[in-house]
Amino acid sequence: MTTRLHLFSLAATTAVRKGCFPDDETLDERGVRETLACGLTEWLPADARLLCAPSALALATAALLPRPAQVEVALADMDYGRWHGQSLGDVASAEPDALAAWLQHPDAPAGGAACFSDVLQRVGAWLDQLAATEHASEIVALTHPMVIRAAILHALGAPAVAFTRIQVPPLCRFELRRAAHGWHWWPAR
Repeated sequence: MTTRLHLFSLAATTAVRKGCFPDDETLDERGVRETLACGLTEWLPADARLLCAPSALALATAALLPRPAQVEVALADMDYGRWHGQSLGDVASAEPDALAAWLQHPDAPAGGAACFSDVLQRVGAWLDQLAATEHASEIVALTHPMVIRAAILHALGAPAVAFTRIQVPPLCRFELRRAAHGWHWWPAR
């Protein structure tokens, strides 16, 4: 019996399109158009359990779908602390060493808040819990790039330092399958 987990990356927000660290923004008009145009509603499996991160962006995305989503705290984005909403260029100018450390070391905090290792631990525990409780189910999770990176690394048993090497574009789907021998990363079709 296989559990299929479809991790769907949320649309880019105004801040992200400007090269800023994510802030808790909702969908703007462009994000709504792009989300509706990406085919999520048409693709959404009828029998899949629908989950979403607790962010304004995830909740607004879920509101566009034909059925309600359950909020899952484990799908929450990384806390970027004082970097929330700031441009990458501004952070690079003001805190070059902190930014460089964060980009190279999964235990370095982002903006004095969380580090990627925290996200990896949270998401890994959630995936392990799903493996123990879900049997032959299909789950769609609306979430953020850092969460998707963490899920992929956990599934592969890859080192946390590889988090910057996984690209997660907006409005893309990544599939993990859980079988007897653990989680596997599958191409999303």
